[in-house]
Amino acid sequence: MVSVDNRLVLIIDDDEVDRERVRRSIAGDYQVIEADLGSTGVNTFLERQPDCVLLDYLLPDSHGLDVLDDLAHHQATVVMLTGEGNEQIAVDAMKHGAQDYLPKGSLQAGLLKRAIVNAIEKSDLQQKIRDQQEQLQQHAEELQRSNEELQQFAYVASHDLQEPLRSVSSFCNLLQERYQGQFDEQADRWMTKIVRGAERMKTMIQDLLTYSRVESRGGQFRPTDCQQLFDHVMTDLTMTIRQASATVTNDELPTVIGDERQLAQLLQNLISNAIKYRGEQPPTVHVGAEHDERGWKFSVADNGIGISPEHFERIFQMFKRLHTRDQYDGTGIGLSLCERIVRRHGGKLWVESQPGLGSTFSFTIPHIEPTEGADDAPVLGTS
Repeated sequence: MVSVDNRLVLIIDDDEVDRERVRRSIAGDYQVIEADLGSTGVNTFLERQPDCVLLDYLLPDSHGLDVLDDLAHHQATVVMLTGEGNEQIAVDAMKHGAQDYLPKGSLQAGLLKRAIVNAIEKSDLQQKIRDQQEQLQQHAEELQRSNEELQQFAYVASHDLQEPLRSVSSFCNLLQERYQGQFDEQADRWMTKIVRGAERMKTMIQDLLTYSRVESRGGQFRPTDCQQLFDHVMTDLTMTIRQASATVTNDELPTVIGDERQLAQLLQNLISNAIKYRGEQPPTVHVGAEHDERGWKFSVADNGIGISPEHFERIFQMFKRLHTRDQYDGTGIGLSLCERIVRRHGGKLWVESQPGLGSTFSFTIPHIEPTEGADDAPVLGTS
């Protein structure tokens, strides 16, 4: 409830008798100032900034709705008063920005006070909404600037940063080819490390570039047959599956609305990781799907090395690896990319696991309508 202490009410009415009646009705609870013309009332409002304006519908120098437009432009809290109990006048007043409407013929002190309190509360709430919308607009502008900076980084990463790496890698390869065996064994190892380091950096830059383009270069959201995507991924991973003696099974997978290429990348990354992070036993991986009223929940379960619960959040952060490159190769970006793809589709990605007992990565794809997007994003390797 609005506190009435020190609240200021402006009465704009050319009828002195009506002004007196209204003033007496509220004077014990509000400070009251008055104006007998529309123009004078607007000027008084700008000078004194009252908490509420009681505005007469008919004024000698202007129409009440015109005055209401001026007051509403300055975000005034207005209760319209009229001698006629006309429903159309009430509708017009509300459309022009009044918080409430009262006929003078049925005006009572209690009713008027409640109308003022309700009008102020409503106006305060509207101001809070405007403030929040302004903050959201500011955040949106900041996000837009951030995205533009990210796109600028993507351009630099795809051109300026990769060129010197190509030069380093190319010249080291030439040195190895032409002078292999002419240096001592330590020099040969150093050159090999330089080449491998340059290749890792190149892969990392390409992965970052793709990560940055999930939103800006995503494809259209359209009906996508996930069973067909799974079959394509299995074809692409044939050698990986064979070399690991892995077994990959699946439920019948549904058709969802999404970015076909990104969903394929998502499945490929999760299945590849399930095979990569295996234990002593040959890896077994199962891709499942369950439906509820909100959409589909997919899962990729394995019998691998598992993950400690304290690392569940860490693994989705870029470059936050749990193992050395000597143990498991990769850039540490794959799961970050997966999480961003799922987020773009309005879903959530999480893991359930225990060390030595395997892991289950689950993600949701909610029911959404097809939308148009930009060009397809390039494919990115696994983490």
